[in-house]
Amino acid sequence: MKEYAIVTFVVGEKYTDIFKIVKSSWQNYAKKCEADLIVIDDYIDYNSLNGRSPIWQKLLLIDSPHLKKYKKVCYLDSDIYINSKSPSVFEVNVFNKVGIVRHESLFYPQSHVIQYERWLKLMDVTKKDQFIADRIRNVFKNYYANYGLRLDTDLKFNAGVLLFDPNLHGELFKEIYNKYAKDAYDQDQTAVNYELIKNNLYHEIDLRYNAQLGGILSHSYPFLYFMDDKGAHYLNNSTYCNLAMMCLANIIEINYFIHFAGLRWPLLILEQLPDDCFDKEIDYHFLIEKLINTNMRK
Repeated sequence: MKEYAIVTFVVGEKYTDIFKIVKSSWQNYAKKCEADLIVIDDYIDYNSLNGRSPIWQKLLLIDSPHLKKYKKVCYLDSDIYINSKSPSVFEVNVFNKVGIVRHESLFYPQSHVIQYERWLKLMDVTKKDQFIADRIRNVFKNYYANYGLRLDTDLKFNAGVLLFDPNLHGELFKEIYNKYAKDAYDQDQTAVNYELIKNNLYHEIDLRYNAQLGGILSHSYPFLYFMDDKGAHYLNNSTYCNLAMMCLANIIEINYFIHFAGLRWPLLILEQLPDDCFDKEIDYHFLIEKLINTNMRK
């Protein structure tokens, strides 16, 4: 019997289509780590679907009896691509706590002001109703208070990657599921953050295990930092598409788990690439020279 498992929650056509794009990377990684790959494709609790986002049900999944046989489990959101060269996440020592990566807004503290301004521009706040615009501006400034919680910290995590012992932590996540009756701005994430921090049950792991694409694009590739409608439209331009492809390839090469975190248009690029695209070293000099030469001939 295997000691480890990678588990995810994929329900609905939208998420099924996304998972199809990244699934082979999961299968290869699970084999490499000698872990079972478990994909749950139905709701666990239909009674809660009217009041909260379905993503809350991952908290019940974590407490599933089927996972109790494993020594360590890694839950992943289904819109994550796994770099085939990544080391085993199960070798990370989380000291009997929940392994988690901080939120993308905290990735680059030295440039948080300009990234916050870029985020507001992305959200198009100047064209929003005043109430909605103010709510967006305060999402991260009053993160816990916005959900009726009091916690004296700016620390927050992205709950799209959770590394845990199901026998130690399953009951905790079930309690979170039962305790909170409504969505926060980020669905279940505020509640998960609050409980992990309040109870000192978190252990920060390498950022590369949850490389949240939005924060990376904002910081290092602002010319690619677009919502899905505009990003997908620009992909019709071959120059932009090839440039975006090179940038995405670099992000994948230098990280482990690339979390698209709601961004869909970069997945359109990934969908065009062969499964073994990142198994070999990518010659960026050759690619950029080819791109420049192609445009010079036009």
